[in-house]
Amino acid sequence: MQMMRGFGEASQLAAYATPEVRALFEDWVQEVEETVLDFVNEQETADPQTIAAHLGLSVESATFFISRLAQKGELTIGAVTAKGA
Repeated sequence: MQMMRGFGEASQLAAYATPEVRALFEDWVQEVEETVLDFVNEQETADPQTIAAHLGLSVESATFFISRLAQKGELTIGAVTAKGA
C-alpha cells in the first residue's frame, strides 16, 4: 500500500519534471538495478531484506527493483512465503 501511494505521488511529480530530470531518474534506476544484479550474482540468491540492507533502501524499494528486474527477465523470483511463516 505504501509503495502504491509513493507511485501516485511520483506520477504527480512526473507531470512537472523536465525531460532532463526524467533522464536522470532513469539513469539512477538503471544504476540501482545493476547494483542489485551484481549483488545477487555474488550471493547466488538473496531475499528482499538482504538486498534492501545492502543498498540502504527500504524492503519496499528493494522489492520494486526486484520486480522490475524479474519483469525484464533478468532475475527469477523463486519463493513467496507468508509473513508469519
